[in-house]
Amino acid sequence: MDSTKLIWGFSEIWELSYTKRPTQKEIEMPKIFARKWPVTGEIGVWKITEPEHFFLDGVQLYPEEINEITGLGDRKLFEWYVSRHLLHSMSGREIRAACLKDKFGKPYILGSSWKISMSHSGDLAAAVAAPSKVGIDIQHYVDKLERIAVRVFSEAELMMIGSSDYSFQMRHIFWGAKEAIFKAYGRKGVDFRKHIFVGVDHLPSTDTEFKAIFDNGKEKMEFSVYAVDLGEAMLVAVHEI
Repeated sequence: MDSTKLIWGFSEIWELSYTKRPTQKEIEMPKIFARKWPVTGEIGVWKITEPEHFFLDGVQLYPEEINEITGLGDRKLFEWYVSRHLLHSMSGREIRAACLKDKFGKPYILGSSWKISMSHSGDLAAAVAAPSKVGIDIQHYVDKLERIAVRVFSEAELMMIGSSDYSFQMRHIFWGAKEAIFKAYGRKGVDFRKHIFVGVDHLPSTDTEFKAIFDNGKEKMEFSVYAVDLGEAMLVAVHEI
């Protein structure tokens, strides 16, 4: 195994009890996209084809997690199980670590300094893990982004999108970057139009990297953005630089 790729899974010691060790079949996920990014981090995406019981039976819960999921609706609960299963498969660990949320709702791995983020869109799920602040968004291509564009994009961003030969894809890249940065920041009160600034005006290939800024007047952060066209959806991941 590549210990660099799996460092976020093996670099910590987990002290919580685990009621059952997963089988190899349980932790293998049919990824449709995987990439080490940035450097030692990892992105994973897969299309959900398994029956619901595959995830419910394969993810054994810690007491803290049981408290968190109480009251979730069926769809949110299913997404919760799927994302934890994906993260575990990416880590390469035999024993899954507890994945909880802080007081702002940002997910974290208990006992680990590594940062994580997760996203869902229909039958697609995505996750990213890295030492720095990260965020991820996956979105099936939809027309609705054009209707909400003026509420989430600045005038400069709307001009960049409108002048592009790939405005449909660009709209999804800009949206995904803002969603991912919002997740990386991990706090409430973010105005997508006023606080997050995206600056890419072309699509050199099916995947591209560029920079974006978060600035709410109190905090300022710069992010590296990675976007890839998956054919049916746009995947966007960010990490703080």
